[in-house]
This record gives sequence, C-alpha cells and structure tokens, in this order.
Amino acid sequence: MELHALIRRKKNEFFICGGDGLPHELVENLTEHPRMIINLLSFETQELIEEMKSVGGLEQGGKSKLGDNAKTLLKILCHRGDAEASKFVKKHFKVPKSAA
Repeated sequence: MELHALIRRKKNEFFICGGDGLPHELVENLTEHPRMIINLLSFETQELIEEMKSVGGLEQGGKSKLGDNAKTLLKILCHRGDAEASKFVKKHFKVPKSAA
C-alpha cells in the first residue's frame, strides 16, 4: 500500500472515527504540514538540493515550489543518510569537519 494511502486510512480511523471523532476540517488542517513533510521525503536528494538552491537560502525565507520553505528543506537534507546531502550541507553552509 502506498504511504499516502496508508496515512489517509489511519487518519480516518484514529481521528475522524466515522463521525464520532474530531471534525474532518480540523483533522485536515492539523495534518497539512506533516503531509507536506512526508511528500518532501519522497523526493531524491538531488531534487531537494536544486530546490534549495533555487529558493535562495535561509536568509531569503522563500517558498519552495515543492511546498515548503528553505528551513524545512535544510532539515530534510540534514537528516538524509547519504553523502550527496551531507556534502551539500557542509559546503553550502560552511560546516566544519568534525574532530572525530
């Protein structure tokens, strides 16, 4: 089952509960940002890097065409477990090499 479909099903089961739970509009509003994050996690590292470059960095505060801001893109890149994301973050944000 696709991740988005699974999340939608679980959201309906746990929060809306067939009309006995929270109002549908409230659940949709509260889950909008997490859905956006999950969507961003599905992109390849190179796509996120290109998007980070086009937004203009953290100072600009610009909105990404992928749906979120530069700070969120940076957080996702920092939590990636691949060398490409690590190299970009270290070079672009001048992160010093670790002493270890």
